[in-house]
Amino acid sequence: MSSFGCKAPTIEVLGFVYAMIHDHRFRIEPPLPVLDYVSWAKHYYERCLRENPEGKWANSAYSAGWDLVGFFLSLWDDESVPRKLLLDLKRWLANLYMTANEYLRLCIVNATLEHLFERKDIRKYFSDWQQDPVLVSAYKEACFWGGKTPLSRYNKQAKPAKS
Repeated sequence: MSSFGCKAPTIEVLGFVYAMIHDHRFRIEPPLPVLDYVSWAKHYYERCLRENPEGKWANSAYSAGWDLVGFFLSLWDDESVPRKLLLDLKRWLANLYMTANEYLRLCIVNATLEHLFERKDIRKYFSDWQQDPVLVSAYKEACFWGGKTPLSRYNKQAKPAKS
């Protein structure tokens, strides 16, 4: 499914395919295997997040980040989805964040993580990010903007010590 017979589909072609997959007027028979779809979707989302396209079909970075929330939640809430697949998705997101520039890091926090972290169970699932020197910032910012970390905690860390 990843190539659709093409060596390198443009982001617009990927966006069109994404739109058709999610258009409920169409039904894909047989249904896409979840492992194949997740692999393809990660490729599509990563391209959108990194390239921030402005075409007719492809998602912008922020809209891809928002759609990624729904994608993750649908997998999370589906008990038939292997948990290993969610772990792989979490690792993919971690790698994406760690290799991102400042704009993309902000996008990942604002468009994706803060909305995922509105759910306590998912926030807890990502809590191991607090142990990583790079991911800890994403975790704390997403918790803060999601209203799950008191502002006073950040203010205490930011204030210089009194002399």
